[in-house]
Formats: sequence, structure tokens, C-alpha cells
Amino acid sequence: MKLSLDHKNHIPLHLQAEKLLRDLIKKPEYINGKFLPNEVDLAKQLAISRTTLRQALNKLVYEGLLLRKKV
Repeated sequence: MKLSLDHKNHIPLHLQAEKLLRDLIKKPEYINGKFLPNEVDLAKQLAISRTTLRQALNKLVYEGLLLRKKV
């Protein structure tokens, strides 16, 4: 699965990442309990910092759409 953000877009990267994650978790495999890629891999794939990615993840956790688990 190839994920990417538009680094030239005027929309902040954390908001783009948040939308991408919202769309991703609506896919059937994630609805059925599949884990998202870990934070390090996801940040590398999107070519953003972990801090930027964490902003998006924290918002979704706060809204109850994601759960954080150590594996």
C-alpha cells in the first residue's frame, strides 16, 4: 500500500495526514481490526516527521477513532 501526502499543498501536513488516516481506517481491513503501520514506518512512508504524524494520530485518538497499543 502506497501512502503519500502533497508537500506542495497549502493545507498543513498534519491535517493532510489526519484526512488520510480517517480514509484509511474506513477501509474494510482496518474496520475488521487490522493494525495500522507503526508510527515510525508511517512517518517515513509519508515523508513527514513523527511529531507531525503524532498530531494527526492524537486528534483521532482524542475523538475515539483510534486506540494506541504497544505491541
